[in-house]
Amino acid sequence: FMDDTGRITNPSLNAGNTVTWTNGGKIPSSAYGTQFVVQTSTDLVNWTPVAAGDLSTNTDGPGGSLTYTLPSGAVGGKSFVRLVVMPD
Repeated sequence: FMDDTGRITNPSLNAGNTVTWTNGGKIPSSAYGTQFVVQTSTDLVNWTPVAAGDLSTNTDGPGGSLTYTLPSGAVGGKSFVRLVVMPD
């Protein structure tokens, strides 16, 4: 997705509680839910997929991005976000 190999541990949340992953162009945005998905968790054990409609942007690469903003109220407690990519 990011046009890189191996484990990638960036990006982090910005001041607006938003995380953005760069789309390197390997997977089209139409593949959301089948080849890649954003997930959230409060305990790093149980993960819940984020609905496509909850993503701020989801554009094809290269040069596109996938952006998710944590809901207000989630920031005060523990909240984790990850991008899971399923290679074909």
